[in-house]
Order: sequence, then C-alpha cells, then structure tokens
Amino acid sequence: MAATNGKPSYWFSRHSRSILVLIVTLAILGIYVAFTIPVSVFPDTNFPRILIAVGNGVMLIDQMMVTVARPLEEAVNSVPGLHQVRSITSRGSAEIDLFFDWNVDMFQTLQ
Repeated sequence: MAATNGKPSYWFSRHSRSILVLIVTLAILGIYVAFTIPVSVFPDTNFPRILIAVGNGVMLIDQMMVTVARPLEEAVNSVPGLHQVRSITSRGSAEIDLFFDWNVDMFQTLQ
C-alpha cells in the first residue's frame, strides 16, 4: 500500500480494468475449452469376449442346462484362442460368455 496525496492507493483498485479483462478472458477461454476438449473417464477398450444368449420359452433350469447350455459349451470349447467359458442358466434362458486371449483376432474368431 503506497500513499499518494495522503490517500492510500491499493494495487487492485489501480489495476481493476486489467484484472476485469483478465477474468472475462479466462471465463471465455474456459467455456470454449469445456465444449471442445473431449473428455473420457474410461478409454475405449474392446474386450476379447463373445456373449451367446439363448432363449427357450419357459423350459426348466435343469432341462435348459442339459439340452441347451451344456451342448453349446462343449461345441464352443474347440474355438482356437479360447481362454475361459462361463455360463449362466436360468428358467428358459442361458448366457454363455466366451473369454479369449488378448492377441486373438476377434473378427476371424467370430467367423
């Protein structure tokens, strides 16, 4: 704080216009950046996984497992590059998850 003519002179009051211009410029720049920079929390990753979903009305769980889920699991076990097979069987439906190694070409595997 420096005194000129007996009155205290504050730095902020002397440079109020330049501070206001700086604040407005930063606000405009912030708004521009908020709408133009792509923001992604998680990267796009294609997991080497195939899901087989089967529906068969209201078939009981035991029948569904024996007649549908188990034969499908055995049929897909011969696919090259297969790492793990998981299945969920419920009344009238079955989901079979096929997990592959990361270096497998998934387009070729789907064929």
